[in-house]
Amino acid sequence: MSEELVLVQTVFRHGDRAPIRGMTSAESRAYFYRGKEHLTNKGLDQAHKLGLSLRRRYVESGFLDARYLPYEVEFRSSASQRCLMTASATASAMFNLTEEGHPTDVAIFTEPREKDYVC
Repeated sequence: MSEELVLVQTVFRHGDRAPIRGMTSAESRAYFYRGKEHLTNKGLDQAHKLGLSLRRRYVESGFLDARYLPYEVEFRSSASQRCLMTASATASAMFNLTEEGHPTDVAIFTEPREKDYVC
């Protein structure tokens, strides 16, 4: 009997973010320029690296097509901006370019907070 991978579900948290409060100095406001609770550049970099890792594991192995195929992959996220940005950066790194060399736009699905049982 041979084993075959048929489904992968991956759950991950958003990348590094700014604090909820305490950004009182000019230096901290400059570093966390997107504002409180938003992703930092480090958080975006973490999401990109996660996407590259998932690409190596599932795309380069042939489990997933190298092109983003909506019937093959679905990205879901909580509706907060930091979670959506994390999902988008991860997806973009997994499926980085179209055949024409353009960036790949990947749909990120959300649920209203009262129906979202993941967060």
